[in-house]
Amino acid sequence: MGDSAAEVMIDLETMSTRDNACIISIGAVKLMTPSASTLGGIVDQFYVNVTLASCQDVGLHVESRTVQWWSQQSEAARKKLEEDPVHLTSALLQFNNWFGQDSHPIWANPATFDLTIMGNAYKAANLKEPWEFYDERCYRTLRSLFPNLPYVKPAVPHDAMQDATAQAEHLLKMLRIMKEKNVDSA
Repeated sequence: MGDSAAEVMIDLETMSTRDNACIISIGAVKLMTPSASTLGGIVDQFYVNVTLASCQDVGLHVESRTVQWWSQQSEAARKKLEEDPVHLTSALLQFNNWFGQDSHPIWANPATFDLTIMGNAYKAANLKEPWEFYDERCYRTLRSLFPNLPYVKPAVPHDAMQDATAQAEHLLKMLRIMKEKNVDSA
């Protein structure tokens, strides 16, 4: 199966809740959705930390309330953010390379937060995001339709990779149920 059939779940860690927030971490997974012949599953992953200064240099926002919130998060989540951060432009280009040439569905929790922030970061860096607007999907909306389906929280909340993986695994469970009931998710 080629990457063009994959969908993506993304999670960001940021230093603001505004739509032009400084991104400090990008985690994403590619998943193959369930079909008649397969249960689907996670097939690839992407993770990168971003230097705060490179985001601020292009005018992205830091919010003192969010900085304070981060100081109250687990040591494991905060330490993960220190691992090999790269310049924002490099992080976005790495993501584009990983995402691939073909646009395909991209999920976020919610789409209006992560994907809007990513889109604004791409604009600030004078780059184009690799997905099309019509491929944006909201995991939070779908999750609300399955209130009794258990969600397994990641071992380290606010680790973008672990959050993206946990959300993708939960998404796959929902899509499998929909497939069993012959509900098309497209």
